[in-house]
Amino acid sequence: MTITSTKNYATHAILAERTTPMMTGRQSGPDPNWQGVWGDDGYEWLEHPQGSDEWYWRDADTGQWVKH
Repeated sequence: MTITSTKNYATHAILAERTTPMMTGRQSGPDPNWQGVWGDDGYEWLEHPQGSDEWYWRDADTGQWVKH
């Protein structure tokens, strides 16, 4: 392997990393930064979209919203 091919590989890898989206498609749930309300059960709850009667609870380990 020559230095040139190693350099080309590294350049290709960097370009692929910069152009590859982190997440494909539409986000399926609420943004993890949103705040919900604390229920009597000890969980944080969020209705999303508002008025839809679709509820999510926050996973304390991951901080992500999980559809109920």
